[in-house]
Amino acid sequence: MEKSVDDSDLVPYLCWKGKADCCRGGKVFMTTEEVINIAQSLPLEQRKEFIRRLDQHVDFSIYEQGEACQFLDAENFCTLHDKKLKPVECGWWPLHAYVEGDKVVIRISTCECGKHISEESVTLVKKGIQKVGEDRIRRFRKIYAGEDPTRPL
Repeated sequence: MEKSVDDSDLVPYLCWKGKADCCRGGKVFMTTEEVINIAQSLPLEQRKEFIRRLDQHVDFSIYEQGEACQFLDAENFCTLHDKKLKPVECGWWPLHAYVEGDKVVIRISTCECGKHISEESVTLVKKGIQKVGEDRIRRFRKIYAGEDPTRPL
């Protein structure tokens, strides 16, 4: 049976329908605060796995999704979402912060979700970039340039 969704649920629904491909094989930027909050919420064995997947830097970490993000459940839903612990970069999907020259720019994924972006989503990512800090995003992108096909916004 096809799930019905309204416009505000469209991107998460398309991601779920697409088997959460965005949560497989990539790397996710996380602030130190996000890492601490997520780690504190986990039982010991899950926390160990979480820490094992982290490449920690001075003021951010890079989480290695591996074959699949450890926070996907059997139905491909993010278990951090309802706990309000989803990393900021995951919440931006299918928008991404990239560095072009000396500017931080927003790019959009070429997946199905990327066809359904609202101006409100773009505004939220712009605010998120300001909160995280452009310098931190530049340092992250020096380490991990990104793998997903994207296009200019």
